[in-house]
Amino acid sequence: ADWCAVDIVLPGGTLPQRLAVAHVDPAKVAYAHELADRYPSDPDALTGVPNVIRTGQSELYPDIPRELLMRAAIDDEHRRIIETLDLRSAMVVALRGRDRVFGALSFIYTGPRRYTEEDLALAEELARRAAMVVERRRLEEEAAIANTAKDEFLAMLGHELRNPLAPIRTAVQLMALRGDTSSVKERAVIERQVDHLVTLVDDLLDVSRITRGKIELVREPIDIASVITAALEMASPLLEQRRHHVAVDVSRDLGVSGDAARLAQVFSNLLTNAAKYTDPGGHIGIEASRVGTDVVVTVTDTGRGIAAEILPSIFDMFVQERQTSERSHGGLGLGLSIVRSLVTMHGGAVSATSAGKGQGSTLRVRLPALASPAFVIPLSPVVNEPKDASPTVTRARVLIVDDNRDAAELISELLESSGYETRTAFDGPAALTLARSFAPDIALLDIGLPVMDGYELARRLKELLSSTPPKLVAITGYGTAGDHQRATAAGFARHLVKPVDVHKLIATMSELLAMR
Repeated sequence: ADWCAVDIVLPGGTLPQRLAVAHVDPAKVAYAHELADRYPSDPDALTGVPNVIRTGQSELYPDIPRELLMRAAIDDEHRRIIETLDLRSAMVVALRGRDRVFGALSFIYTGPRRYTEEDLALAEELARRAAMVVERRRLEEEAAIANTAKDEFLAMLGHELRNPLAPIRTAVQLMALRGDTSSVKERAVIERQVDHLVTLVDDLLDVSRITRGKIELVREPIDIASVITAALEMASPLLEQRRHHVAVDVSRDLGVSGDAARLAQVFSNLLTNAAKYTDPGGHIGIEASRVGTDVVVTVTDTGRGIAAEILPSIFDMFVQERQTSERSHGGLGLGLSIVRSLVTMHGGAVSATSAGKGQGSTLRVRLPALASPAFVIPLSPVVNEPKDASPTVTRARVLIVDDNRDAAELISELLESSGYETRTAFDGPAALTLARSFAPDIALLDIGLPVMDGYELARRLKELLSSTPPKLVAITGYGTAGDHQRATAAGFARHLVKPVDVHKLIATMSELLAMR
C-alpha cells in the first residue's frame, strides 16, 4: 500500500478518530493528519470508514469510482485535494473487539497496482491480529483502572475499619490503667476481638499488595532464631488462650538474607494456624536447622490434620472455606496464602504434610541459608512493654487531633492520667487555633481529617510554630508502606497505625521527648 490509516472510535465516543497514518514520505503523513482534522468523516456515510465501523463489513475497491470520491468531498477545496492525491485502489476492513467493531484499517494504492480478493483476505487477517493487540491493551488498561479503584477502596476500608477499633482499645486499656478489677475477663475478651479484627484487616490488605507486587522486601542478614522469637511473641496471645504446650528447638548460627518483619509474619501465621486447628491443650512445635544449603523451619501440631483432598490447595486463597464448612475458626483463609507468597519472594518454598484428619500436620519452610553466619544481624530481643505507662517527661504538652471524638477524648484522658497536659481538636483549623496558645511539645494527628488533611495540618503547624516546632506523630488507619513514606516526607517523626497500643504510644512519645 502507498497509504495505510487506522481509525478508531474511542470509548464513550461516536465518531471515528484518526489514530495513525503510514506513508513512505513523512511530510505526507503530517498532511494526512491535517486533512483528517479539517475534513472529518461523515458518520452517516454509506461507504468508507464510517460504514465499515457501523456494519462490520469489509469494502474492496479494485478501482475507486471517481464519483465515489467526489461524493466524499465536503467543498471545492476538499474536492481539489482529493483529485491531487490520485487515489486509485482501496480496501477498508473492520477492527473487531470481543463485543463490537471499534475501528477500521484502510489501505490505498496510488500507483498502477490493484487490490484483489486475496489482498482483502490478507488485510482482514491483519486487522484481526491488530484488533487482538488493541483489545488486549484496552483490557489491560481497564484492569489497571479497576485495580486502582480496588486499591483505593481497600485502603479506605482499612482506614474506616481501624478507626472505630482505636477508641475501643484505648477505652479497655484506660480501664486497666485505672486499676479496674471488676471486669478483667471482659476486657481480655474485648482486646482479643480487637486484635482479631486488626489481623483480618491486615491480611486483606497484605493479599491485595502481594498480588499486585506492591510489597518490597527490606533484606538484610538476619538470625533465624531471633525471627522465630519475634514470631512466638506475636502468636503468644492465641497460644496462651488455647493453653497449648509449645516446644522450640532452634539450632545456633542459622542465617538468612531476608526481611525480618515479613519472615516473623510468616512464622507467626504458621504458629497461629497451628493454634487455631489444634484443640485446647495440644502440642505445637517449631524447630529450625540447616539442611544442605537451606535453613528449614518446621511447625508441627497435634491438631485436626488436613484431609488428603485439601492438601494440594492448602496455600491457596480462601481455602478455609473448603477446609471447614462450619467456619468455627474464624479468619478469611488468607494466612497460608500470604505465607507462600512471602516465602517465594525470599527465594524459598513452603510445603505441608499430614497423615489425615485427626493426625496433626507439619508445615515446612525452606529458605536459602547464608554461607557466613558471622555476618548475621540478630533482631532486637522481643520484650513485653512495661505495664507502667508513666512517661519519662511529665507534664509535656500534647495536642491531639482526630475527627473521631471518642478516639481523641479517650487518648486525651489516658495521657492526662499518665502525667501529660493535653488539648484536643477535631479538625485542622481548630487545631491551629489551639496550637497558637498551647504550643505543644508533641502533636498526635489523624491523617483523614475534614477541612484539611493531616499532611497539610503538619505543614501549617511547622510554619506556625517554626521557632519551637512540635514532634509530629501520625496516628491513622492508613498503614501501607506508601503511607509511611508519605508521612515521613511530610515531616512526621513517627507513623502509628490504629488501633495503637497505649504502651507503644507512650513509649514513642517518651522517645521523641528525649530527643528534644
